[in-house]
This record gives sequence, structure tokens and C-alpha cells, in this order.
Amino acid sequence: MAEKTRRRLYNSSEAQLANLDGHKHRKIFADESKSVRWSVRLTPSGRSGLDEIAKENGLSASELIDRLGRGEFRLSKSA
Repeated sequence: MAEKTRRRLYNSSEAQLANLDGHKHRKIFADESKSVRWSVRLTPSGRSGLDEIAKENGLSASELIDRLGRGEFRLSKSA
């Protein structure tokens, strides 16, 4: 393995380990901590709309999706 690749992998692992402490601030909702990773694919306009709705509610897109799943937000079709 090339030195540059080894260095990049090491630095990446170091960054991931250093970031573990950053998860101490995770909020716990209804006796659950956030531990499930889920990936979704959105169109650019879908992502933009999701971000806008989240921002209007003072949330991140991830938090908005979580609250939708827990029934704290209701969806309605626009006309």
C-alpha cells in the first residue's frame, strides 16, 4: 500500500475515533438514543424542501424525519 494511502486511512480512522466523543450530546427521546443509521436518496428539490421544512421548525433534516416517524408531525398533501 502506498504511503499516501496508508496515511489517509490512518487519518480517517483517527478522525472517526476522535468524533466518537462528539456523540455524547445526542438527545434521548422516549427512552431511546439514536443508534440506527438509515440512508435515503432524494431529488435535489426534495432535499431542498426537506431542509426548508426542517429549518422552519428549528430542526435538522434528520430530526424532522425522526419526529415524523414518531408521529410528532403530520403530513398533508398540498393542493
